[in-house]
Amino acid sequence: MIGILYYIAYLICGVLICAMIFDDYKRHQIFVIGLSIGTILCAWLPTAISLLAGYFNETTNIIAILILFIITIILLVKNKNEINIFRFTWQKKDVEEEISMLLCVLPFLFITTWLFSGHVLLPVDGALYGGQSTYGDLSMHMGMVTSIARQGIFPPEYSILPGARLSYPFLVNSLSASLYLFKTSLRTAIILPSVIMSFVCFSGFYLLAKKFTGKNKSAVIAVLLFFITGGLGVVYFLGDIIMFKEIFTGFYKTPVNLPDLNLRWVNVICDMMVPQRTTLMGWSVLIPIMLILYNGMKKKLDITREKRGILADHKELLVAGIMAGLLPMMHTHSFLALGILCAGMLIAGLFVPSIDKKKYVEGFFAFVAPVIILAPPQLFYWVFTQTGGFVRFNLDWVNNSWSWFKFWVINVGLPFILIIPALIWGRKKYLIPFCGAILVYVIAETVAFQPNLYDNNKLLLVWYMIMCIMIGDFIVFIFDKIKIRPLKYISALLFAVVLFTSGGLSIIREVMSNGEYQLYSKEHVEAAQALDDTVFEDALILTGKQHLNAPAALAGRNIYAGAATYLYFHGFDLTQKHNNIEMMYKDSERSAGLLEQEGIDYIYYSSYERYFYGDTQAMFEIYPIVFQNHELSIYAVSARAMELGNLLR
Repeated sequence: MIGILYYIAYLICGVLICAMIFDDYKRHQIFVIGLSIGTILCAWLPTAISLLAGYFNETTNIIAILILFIITIILLVKNKNEINIFRFTWQKKDVEEEISMLLCVLPFLFITTWLFSGHVLLPVDGALYGGQSTYGDLSMHMGMVTSIARQGIFPPEYSILPGARLSYPFLVNSLSASLYLFKTSLRTAIILPSVIMSFVCFSGFYLLAKKFTGKNKSAVIAVLLFFITGGLGVVYFLGDIIMFKEIFTGFYKTPVNLPDLNLRWVNVICDMMVPQRTTLMGWSVLIPIMLILYNGMKKKLDITREKRGILADHKELLVAGIMAGLLPMMHTHSFLALGILCAGMLIAGLFVPSIDKKKYVEGFFAFVAPVIILAPPQLFYWVFTQTGGFVRFNLDWVNNSWSWFKFWVINVGLPFILIIPALIWGRKKYLIPFCGAILVYVIAETVAFQPNLYDNNKLLLVWYMIMCIMIGDFIVFIFDKIKIRPLKYISALLFAVVLFTSGGLSIIREVMSNGEYQLYSKEHVEAAQALDDTVFEDALILTGKQHLNAPAALAGRNIYAGAATYLYFHGFDLTQKHNNIEMMYKDSERSAGLLEQEGIDYIYYSSYERYFYGDTQAMFEIYPIVFQNHELSIYAVSARAMELGNLLR
């Protein structure tokens, strides 16, 4: 409960700070952006204090929130009377836009919350279950959350590769670690921020689309286009009843994510927001940044606006720049996409005759200045050490068999076909953002930034965000031209079927997979609880190479080496480590010496280890069993582990 209140305090302060900075924004805009700012602060303030202190614990988190309270109080005092702020904010409202936004956003939020509830550690008879999309990535994120909270090492290290600094963008997990540290359950510590960030993504994108288009209807269509991504992949399932049934029963057999059929344009709710926590956090910051940046540049270029001073005239651009500067360790791909997008928009704007070039460049400089200060330390200390050797030329993303045009038409569907007509129609309104977005697309189509080529979709989806706004506005224009009501309704139905069938089926499948896959059996949960309650925080545990690893994910303890599926894409070669694991589990002559040499405290022996290495449990009889149930045994190896004794008191 304390952890929940801790996070809520950050959210409230974020909304208050937003209300005081953006005093001319409407109340629903302040609320959405404020939630984003509160989440950023909850991730970054404890991280900054912990970096200075060299450790992460309750004290550093308490210091962080006290600093937040002081900052908030100072701003309130500066604004003389907080009651006036509340009244001022409450009076600035647009009820029509608020209702339109909520009617559009709340169904998506309900679906996403329902997915989180059934995909993140759903407890059933002592075991923990998940869904289709969280079966893979969730345990890696859980391990980061629990190890940061339990071990307190800062900067954090990989608990699945001790000694290696965590170069993955970890702030979404350090945020959950703060909640977990204050006695919030691991399930709630992951779900609660995820729901808030999802709301910011849905609402923020609606507000961004409304700013660009000026119409609620266009904003609604843009939201539907982006969040029910799907393409035309369903056509490959229509002639085969078995394949069609597998959409609802198979593991990743949906018409948006089936590499065997070259279908790779996934549904963003099912395959990005729910399982990929860094992407979710990145978008919950990126989208508000684009909204604030749009407003700031528009005011900067407004020739009728009176000058109020350098800071007052550029406050939105500066705030957007600060948020962008904090983005790399929240989501590096979003930071990169934003940088490319802004570069393209800056270049394009310089060729538009009606734009005041001096003001335009000044506006972008005000935005970039905080980024130049805040981003490089993150990039050089964390990001470049991981990805520096991965950048290479790669043409045509993950398309492996089709022509370029066929791949994108099938995967993205009708929106891809509408891009050029929409641009021709809305060139005056959308040319500059289109140029920024197309630069993102071109770079993502020609340059690989990680070993996993698929990860470039995190860039491509930012391109698609802008396309959805432009295309959504164009679709509304088309339907406004249809004056015959029956024809309009029939056309709308056909459009909906073509646009949303593949994505809709994928969402249905993901909902049906709620609680379908067991992540951790009751026995593994019991063992993890025993380790968490009893074992010293820096214990090193030998386990198999399974990604569903209870000591790392649930107990937050170090294991000798984790799954290659996690670490390979972070730039680590585990060949030698995994060879050593095999020797320690199978080679009776070398095992004891290697266990001592590598500093192993405990051996974890379960059905996973038996599957990987055979039934070799008898070779560990020289070590005392300190925990056992009918699924697994834990052996004490080191002197300190033997001295600690049984794990259950």
